[in-house]
Amino acid sequence: MDPVSIIGTVVGVASLAIQAAQILHNYCTDASNYKQDVEDLLTEINQLAEILKNLEKFLKRNSTTFLTSVKTNSTLYSANIRCELRLKHLVDSLERKSQGSKAQRAVRTLSWPFKVQETRRIAIELRGYAQMFNLALSIEGCQLLLKTSNEVSSCLKSTADLTSLTIQTMQDVKLILAAVSSLPQSTHAIVHGVQKLEAIAMVDESERALDWLAGTNANSKHQAIQRSREDNTGNWFFRSAAYEAWQDCTKPILWCQGKPGAGKSVLTLLAESSNDVGIGYFYCEYSQAPELQTSDAILASFLRQLVIRIQSIPQELVSLYKHHSKIGTRPEAKELIAMLTILSAKFIRVWLFIDALDELDPVSLDGLMDVLEALTSFTSIFITSRPQATNSDILVDNMISCRISAQALDLEIFIRSSLTKAAIASRRLRESAGWDKFVEDAVKKLIAKADGMFILVSLQLDMLVQPRTLFEMRKTLENVPEKLPDFYAQTLNRIQARESDTALKLLAWLVKSLRLLTVGELRVALAVEHSAKRLNDDALVSQDDILEMCCGLVVIDDAEVVSLAHATVHEYLIEHVGIIKSFDYMITKSCLRYLSFEDFALPIVEELAHLTVDDFARPTIEDFASPNEAALLWYRTPPGYRARLQKYPFLSYAAIWWIIHLSHAEEPNDLFDMAVELLESENRAVMLPFGRSVIRAMPENLTTSSLLLQKHGVEDLPVRLNDLVDTAMELLKK
Repeated sequence: MDPVSIIGTVVGVASLAIQAAQILHNYCTDASNYKQDVEDLLTEINQLAEILKNLEKFLKRNSTTFLTSVKTNSTLYSANIRCELRLKHLVDSLERKSQGSKAQRAVRTLSWPFKVQETRRIAIELRGYAQMFNLALSIEGCQLLLKTSNEVSSCLKSTADLTSLTIQTMQDVKLILAAVSSLPQSTHAIVHGVQKLEAIAMVDESERALDWLAGTNANSKHQAIQRSREDNTGNWFFRSAAYEAWQDCTKPILWCQGKPGAGKSVLTLLAESSNDVGIGYFYCEYSQAPELQTSDAILASFLRQLVIRIQSIPQELVSLYKHHSKIGTRPEAKELIAMLTILSAKFIRVWLFIDALDELDPVSLDGLMDVLEALTSFTSIFITSRPQATNSDILVDNMISCRISAQALDLEIFIRSSLTKAAIASRRLRESAGWDKFVEDAVKKLIAKADGMFILVSLQLDMLVQPRTLFEMRKTLENVPEKLPDFYAQTLNRIQARESDTALKLLAWLVKSLRLLTVGELRVALAVEHSAKRLNDDALVSQDDILEMCCGLVVIDDAEVVSLAHATVHEYLIEHVGIIKSFDYMITKSCLRYLSFEDFALPIVEELAHLTVDDFARPTIEDFASPNEAALLWYRTPPGYRARLQKYPFLSYAAIWWIIHLSHAEEPNDLFDMAVELLESENRAVMLPFGRSVIRAMPENLTTSSLLLQKHGVEDLPVRLNDLVDTAMELLKK
């Protein structure tokens, strides 16, 4: 069969499709019955006609490549013949209906000639042909469809061939083979292949649904609290009347209030370890971005933890994911609560723990109060906070309140354990004659001055175990600060007495950063100041240096996330470290300088050239408002860009958050110049994967306050940023 023949067949089918569409258009206007089904059929025929036009052009361009020996029993040719017959039958039926006098035609056109099921069946059949012809618009697809149905079936039997096609392609082939093949085994092979790929896709889709929740990962914080707790502490609380009443479900909320550092967080470890009990934790933190601690974010975190606990993802969650991902939205609180209700039925009881409620921003706190009231109908909720953290009147009928304070027995166990560990590490201390006496003196003094706070005793113990001899330790005990502000003041004096200001800048980064930072990010952030066109590796501090130079004010968890030791450290530093007030300027400058490094020049465009605008638009600000933003971007980007993220850990923070810091910076004239210079340089391409998040991250005062922006002559900076990102994306598409 010559190439001209099959091309002519395609042209003929396309003409029929256009004719059918013209007739159907009249029915869509006049038909009173099945109007929606007729419109759907018209849509399918219009798409079919368009694809056939493209197929004609494709076959003409490639006629010498593979159309020299087309067989009449090929899948593609058979599809054209069958499609032509279907369209002829449709056109003939509709034209017969329109014959007669003008008055008769007017009456008939009000009635569609096919039943609803037949109309839908025709639409499905034509969609199958359209999908098949669309598959033929590639060299590989056309070569496959120029085979017979049996040959196509054989090609699809092997795993290698199966994995090279998408599920949609498999469905396309299955539909058309069902129409053109008389061999049941051919269709069966395709169906088996589709089922195989669909099973794989179902697992992938479920995992995507779980990742899509993007709830805060509480594991590292929870594990850190577990390590800090000494055995046999907190037993008094388990015997308290408040706890027993809550366990007996007298009321659904137990709200524990206590002064800062009283040991409230440790109480969240009291949950039973049972497969029949659903448990969710949320640790509020002053240093987390507000976007990550909204009521919706808290609900999403609980939902994610419960799903992981049952080790299966409900179909309702997958459906919710598919609905919102299709339109680019996030689930509302009522949807998340509904999902939690469904999951709660899989457990005997559900316990939800919210720690440090007072560290939420006021807007998130108000929203959470309404959410908690809704949760009380099917969960038991445990809350810790400082006294008078919020107005809890809305929950008073469902709440048991209690006061928390560090107990003397718990403090004694904690002190003895810490000093015993120090003695085990030092033979000299173990063998010192006065060691036992020193331990007793330390227990007595530290408990007497603890003022009900574990945090003060913990910091005092860190200071006590630093000296190398018992004489020095006793001297330290005599002079150890007895109040928390005094302890912080003495620690800051030790830090400021050093020649280097690196430790102060490190603390300032932790106070002013817009989300938690990892060790890798913080090391680079501190080194950028001492770098020119590339990062100066000699300026990188080690992880041990970070802990040592901050004298106990900083902790690093298992996920290598760096944070201040306690919320009270954050509060003290804001009031007493001068550079913190103006440190947004320094952070902005470091971010812009980092993004301007030679490493991020134009070659990155080549890495991203195969991506589309959708690849960049997908992430939202919630995706990146955590120290896991690089991991989340890793999940969402192709391998070519992942290597860059791994090599440059500070990239995501710098690319997203610089503009927020810029809006907070004092006297930022030169910063605006740096920003515009970056956005007009080749290096702007490095921000493309983060572009939409940068726009979403812009605070209201930056996008709407003409006073701030006009003052610096760049009142259109957000618009310019958006335009530059769009322009760069268009260049990539070309």
